[in-house]
Amino acid sequence: MIQQAPLGGATVYLERPRINNLLAEAVRSGTLVSVRAGAGYGKTSAVSAFLRKQDVDTLWLQLTERDNAGGRFWENLVRATASYNMRMAERLRQLDFPETNADFRRYRRVVLEERLEDDQLVAVFDDCHLIHNPAILRFFERSTRSPLPNFSIILIARMDTDAEKQKLPSGVPVVSVTMDDLRFTRDEVAEYFKMLGLSVPMDALASIHAKTHGWALALVLLGLALQKNPSLDGYVWTAMKSNIFKLLDSEIFHAASKRLQRFLVRLSLIDHLATDLVWTLAGDAGLVGEMERIGFGVHCDDRLGAYMLHPLFREYLCRKQAELPEEDVRDTYRQAAAWCSGRGSKIDAIYYYEKTGEYSPIVQIMCDSTVQPPAAMSKLVMPMFDNAPPAAKLSDARFAAIHLCLKLSLRQLDKAFELGCRYRDEFEAMPETPFTTRALAGVYSALGYTRYLSAPFTDVYDFDVYYIKQDEYYSRNPYPVSGAMTHAVVGPWISMVATDRPGAMDEYIDALSRTVSHTVHAMGGNVSGMDALARGELCFYRNELGAAEAFIDEALEASMRHRQHDLRNRALLYLLRIGFARGEPAKAERAMKELERQLDAPEYALRNITFDIVAGTYYLMLGQPQSVAEWLKTDLDESALTGFVANFSKLVRARHQLVSGDFQKLLAFIRNRRWPGMVLFGRLEWLVLEAVCRERIGDGAGALEALRQGYGLALSNRITMPFIEMGDAMRALVEAAMGDGACGVPRAWLQGVHDAAAAYAANQRRFVEKYKEAHHVEERIVLTQCEKDVLEDLAFDLSRAEISAIRNLSMHAVRNTVNSLFAKFETGDVAEVLRIAVEKGILPR
Repeated sequence: MIQQAPLGGATVYLERPRINNLLAEAVRSGTLVSVRAGAGYGKTSAVSAFLRKQDVDTLWLQLTERDNAGGRFWENLVRATASYNMRMAERLRQLDFPETNADFRRYRRVVLEERLEDDQLVAVFDDCHLIHNPAILRFFERSTRSPLPNFSIILIARMDTDAEKQKLPSGVPVVSVTMDDLRFTRDEVAEYFKMLGLSVPMDALASIHAKTHGWALALVLLGLALQKNPSLDGYVWTAMKSNIFKLLDSEIFHAASKRLQRFLVRLSLIDHLATDLVWTLAGDAGLVGEMERIGFGVHCDDRLGAYMLHPLFREYLCRKQAELPEEDVRDTYRQAAAWCSGRGSKIDAIYYYEKTGEYSPIVQIMCDSTVQPPAAMSKLVMPMFDNAPPAAKLSDARFAAIHLCLKLSLRQLDKAFELGCRYRDEFEAMPETPFTTRALAGVYSALGYTRYLSAPFTDVYDFDVYYIKQDEYYSRNPYPVSGAMTHAVVGPWISMVATDRPGAMDEYIDALSRTVSHTVHAMGGNVSGMDALARGELCFYRNELGAAEAFIDEALEASMRHRQHDLRNRALLYLLRIGFARGEPAKAERAMKELERQLDAPEYALRNITFDIVAGTYYLMLGQPQSVAEWLKTDLDESALTGFVANFSKLVRARHQLVSGDFQKLLAFIRNRRWPGMVLFGRLEWLVLEAVCRERIGDGAGALEALRQGYGLALSNRITMPFIEMGDAMRALVEAAMGDGACGVPRAWLQGVHDAAAAYAANQRRFVEKYKEAHHVEERIVLTQCEKDVLEDLAFDLSRAEISAIRNLSMHAVRNTVNSLFAKFETGDVAEVLRIAVEKGILPR
């Protein structure tokens, strides 16, 4: 049934099989369906009525200008998803808006895992002409590049959308439903008026069709006018043609009661008119019933659980908003904000609360968010805080601290510190009250965090001074502490030391120790165990595994006691790595089981992401790259995720590229890497990756230079573990270094690393064998592309010299590749390698 009231709520429907068949064919044929026409052509009604007749799941997103903000678009998409699949929505809610390929693959993976492939799903994005944000347009493009099974996208727009102007990949079908398709035919006009109970002569029908050009809006309004004035006099035509808003005013709005008029204008203030929100705003069923009887302009879509205002009717109502009493406006925004906040639509809630001039609820929403708000949310909220009236910072003692946290989220460290000092001076100049002591506790906490984040750039470790002051002010007026600020968020490394300066590590850890007791008191247990974990981390990187394990166990106990999930995650990761280094599978598997239990902690917002990262590390150590989460198998980029989590994921993706043989891609990323602010452990990990990667492609000089740089950074702090964990790959590189008289690295150091790496590799092999036996893993030989190429050349009986010339590889690279094949096929004979490759189907018979 096609609804012939494009303004929304008419009770008269006309079945137009022509339109339904056109849309059905479009959905069957295309991943992307474009429904494109001017205002009033019934685009939304046509798609909605069509989908009601189909046995498909529908995800409908009504877009507005404010959806150009990625965070707001994402919240609305998650909300729309909840109407289709609540579990999928809950998992997506833990992700940020997917701006990069890596982020999109994580999004796609969730969708794939949470829906049945046999289910037909149609996602509708209505009013796409309002979207111009390149990141959101890329989201549409990626959705067509990586289509899901039985999945179609319908874009509804008033004109050619920017999304459709994006270069789509070849082979992706795009089907268009145009304005001409949506026009009423003469027969459909006749059928429509017949359903309205109007007797219109054939010659008049021909005139109507000619004058309206089959425009649905004109036909609906004309039908309503004719029901009141059956003659086709000049008034009807003039009113329809000269000013559509005047006709809305005379025929619709002023026909409603004063109470309904005011209610409709109030509704135009709100973007998403969820059914229960509308009923809350109405206050009684009688008003809602009257609204549903007005004829058109608004209608309830049961599948979406929302009322829909036609864009033209909304525009008409918006022009009347100035006539609303201020209290009505504020009450509408306040109720909408509370509704959005209660359902996780934080950005909309913040937007509506700002409209009321109330900042305390905004502060509460931010306090309930993560310690490090997503950059997309921070970009939206920051102007509200920057431009807030002077009274706002006195409306809530937490306002200043949240303002600083927003700047930190956007990495505006200098601006945050400068602003924090201004807040501090201002509040300390005021008479001491419970309000000022609480405000100062928050400001000092944010200043401490600012100094903590600045430490890699400044080599100054004085953050403890600010946390001590926070505790001092907190102790003067203790208050309940809860929410996100009670949970630490840490990066891949606990150390924030970027320099190799002797003593810097001790200065940092000492400052951390002085900090912890104060934050545990003033911040509800925040960072409990972090100092012990920092000591354990340093011992681990020094290959002092016994001492490392003792400190890490201490950190694990403290983090569990105070529910510091991120710290617990990193402690378990180090226990996992210790298990590998010692060849103790039971220790590593216990750590993995503990990590899995974290997935049952709903307050740990990053639980799925961090589990994937640690599990990816585990599987790569086991030589099982196929088990790594799909989103971690993507190309490296600088903006895959925000903040600490970004760096946490990059090393896993880099190691996956190393295992997969994507050496050039990995080296290209390393060459373009921005190192300022990278902590010492991170710089060493990347240098070791570069050294091994260069050795694999036969760049001996480059490999030795990276090894030399790594040695120089590691020496003063006696760090060796990044080298040792490379196992056989490092052993080969060190052997080459020891054979080079001009290497510049002491032979004793090289020999020590060589022996430790050999022992690590032996332990790892035993570990892998036990894992495969215990988990019944079928032996599978995974080859890099380079290994596949060389294997094929060997099958054609080419010599190493010939392979070097054909493949444009150095002889060193060819020898390395052949040796890698020997290791994977567990034989040193080329003929045996070829026999096994044929037997396993790697080479054709």
